[in-house]
Amino acid sequence: MIIYTCITNSYDVIPDHYYDPDVRYVLFHDGTAVPQEPWELIELDVDVDCPRRLSAYPKINPHKYFDEGENTVWIDGCYIMTKEFVELAKQRFPFTILRHPNRFSYYDEMLEGFECSFFGFREGIELTRILFEDGYNFRDYRSPLGTIIYRTINDDTIKFGDSWWHYFDIGVNRDQISFDAALQLNDLEPKIIEDRNNCGIALGYHNKVGRRGKHPQRGSQDQWRNRHEFVNAMRSYVGMSRIYIKHKHDFMRSIQ
Repeated sequence: MIIYTCITNSYDVIPDHYYDPDVRYVLFHDGTAVPQEPWELIELDVDVDCPRRLSAYPKINPHKYFDEGENTVWIDGCYIMTKEFVELAKQRFPFTILRHPNRFSYYDEMLEGFECSFFGFREGIELTRILFEDGYNFRDYRSPLGTIIYRTINDDTIKFGDSWWHYFDIGVNRDQISFDAALQLNDLEPKIIEDRNNCGIALGYHNKVGRRGKHPQRGSQDQWRNRHEFVNAMRSYVGMSRIYIKHKHDFMRSIQ
């Protein structure tokens, strides 16, 4: 089994983990990571100029680096791995994902990214338009949580990764939308863990350890004021009323 993560722009510092001697640990980086046993460091050589997007490349595309048949686990670099996490991970192949505890709608997911300035107005509407033209069902948004992803490298997960990068590369720095689009439009049905607490790690914003930086934002800092215009522009493609907006995103905006 391979457990891997990525650090760019000195965004995270690897915390103290439990390490299983039978697991291979791989850290992708942009030259800013500090070597630490037992991590195997791989410097990325990808033509992506945004550190947030660069960090997403190995997350989305493990098949570009690992052999077919390998069992891989992506984990965000700011969470502490436990023995329970490692033992549970061994049981979750070939393909398992987590559900976000907030059970976001498509509107909610896009609004959180937009209000936090992860991407701009144009990128958000462009992705929504392309998904509409590709036959995506916005009402069936599954609200995935990309913090941990369990994948065996096989035909299905390779197809998933290629499709995920295709939609992510449109420009929205919010990989959950493109994540779900890749699943839905390829008719893939991974096992879904409904309660993120069942993965052996304490997840959530307040459990992040070693996060010391911020990535540059692609949107303007005051674009949240245009949230209503953004929803109206999406609605022409999404076709859902505002009742599908169930959350406020003030807290996330305040910590960016």
